[in-house]
Amino acid sequence: RYDPGEILANEDKIIKKTTKTLILIRHGESIWNEVFNRGINWKLPFRLIYALARETMLFITSDSCLYDSPLSTVGITQAKGIRDYIIKGYTNMKT
Repeated sequence: RYDPGEILANEDKIIKKTTKTLILIRHGESIWNEVFNRGINWKLPFRLIYALARETMLFITSDSCLYDSPLSTVGITQAKGIRDYIIKGYTNMKT
């Protein structure tokens, strides 16, 4: 038989549910984005030359700025911004 008074009397035995938040974050701007996703304009040939020069310099290290591209300077700034938001802003919102 269900007795709400009994449940309230045994509140310490009730399993408390905790809420968790999942934050999904997409990567910041990469060097690939910096070269190819900023539109077709007069700067595109210069961005291509920069990317090819950087790729050539990385060739001897078996690394690449176009395949598995690292973050650009804008992407690093974006990553730092989301880090600061999570550390400072989001933790303040929870309280």
